[in-house]
Parts: sequence; structure tokens; C-alpha cells
Amino acid sequence: MNPVTEFAKMLKERENPGIPGITTGTVIKPLPDMKIRLNDVIVLSVQHLYLSDHILNDLKTGDKVIIMPTVDEQTYYVLGKAVRL
Repeated sequence: MNPVTEFAKMLKERENPGIPGITTGTVIKPLPDMKIRLNDVIVLSVQHLYLSDHILNDLKTGDKVIIMPTVDEQTYYVLGKAVRL
């Protein structure tokens, strides 16, 4: 490998991982054993979730929610219910 390619590879390896952004999910099972579908593959269980207290009793199956993942994407904060006007 030539030195320029090797240097570029070293720089690429040092890049910071992308920071996940706010997204939406769909409640597929309400509390107490809540499950939220994030996409076609990922379903979040209650042990991965922190909910804002103002939505604890309002969420039901089919509701869209606003979700903010942590950097490691192991914990997710449910910020509120998503409503389109």
C-alpha cells in the first residue's frame, strides 16, 4: 500500500462515529411491557427506554413517538407523542 493511501486509511479509522439523531417510532405494545418499533428491524423493549413523565399514561398501540437515542444506541429517550397537524 502506498504511503498516501495508508495515511488516508489511518485518518478514516480515527473519525468519530456518527451521532444518531432524533427519530420517530411506533408503539406496538403499551405500558407496562412497552415495545416501540423503530424501523423494520429494530423493536425497542421497556428496558431500553426512558419516557417523559407527561406521556406515561397517554401512549397506546399505534401512537407515533419522538425518540432520541444515546450515542451508543443502547438507551432511547421517548420525548413525546408525535402528532401531524
